[in-house]
Amino acid sequence: MSASAAHYQSVYEAELDGEAEWLRLGAQAKARSIKLLTADLPRPFDSVFEMGCGTGAVLEECMRLGLGRRYYGLDSSTAALAYLHQRHGDRVGLVHHDLEAGVPEDLVFDFLILSHVLEHLATPRLLLRSLVGRCRYLLAEVPLENQPVPRAVAWLRSTLRVRSREQNAAGHVQFFSRESFENLIRAAGWTILREHLYVPYFKHSIVFSARRNKTPLWRGLAPYYGSRLLGPRASSRLLNVHYAVLATEGR
Repeated sequence: MSASAAHYQSVYEAELDGEAEWLRLGAQAKARSIKLLTADLPRPFDSVFEMGCGTGAVLEECMRLGLGRRYYGLDSSTAALAYLHQRHGDRVGLVHHDLEAGVPEDLVFDFLILSHVLEHLATPRLLLRSLVGRCRYLLAEVPLENQPVPRAVAWLRSTLRVRSREQNAAGHVQFFSRESFENLIRAAGWTILREHLYVPYFKHSIVFSARRNKTPLWRGLAPYYGSRLLGPRASSRLLNVHYAVLATEGR
């Protein structure tokens, strides 16, 4: 079992309902990226496949959007997949698999979603390359954490020996800038068609996170109010933002 799979197995085993609620709180914004980036494409897609689907919050939003005719989800956690099956039954085809081990050869799909997955993988380029020829469109979204403010906070915590950057509760091992993420996508054999950048600070998720992780509320509210003070353009250059791209294979 990979480190990424082990991390999420422990998360779901410890607090399945709490993790499902956390994913649900962020799913609407992630689905909004999908809606915006596919607005001019013929829909519904024949098959929509999410890798690293967790408890299925993003897939559920895609169903509400009528994005596809058939839906599939892949995850390394049996607990998360059982939760998804309990909510949607056979409406979603399920695959139990660890993405660090590659992609099963028989999986071919129309529209593929990798939403907040690549930052958890030790070798994201290998996964992206293995997907070439498997789908018409790839939607990938990651947090941009290699920004000035998050980078400075990580340096301060490391200097004060609070924790290193790699010792984060979310299990991230990749820390992207906009440039490094685009380079990763292109180097793996994909062409970026369009992109969407947004500030991911929402009061309801900030309050939930503070209660769940037993952290001071101000720690989450600081970037929330900071993003409003700076405005969208400056926030996207300085703070932790989310970045989604729609890509197709080819250079």
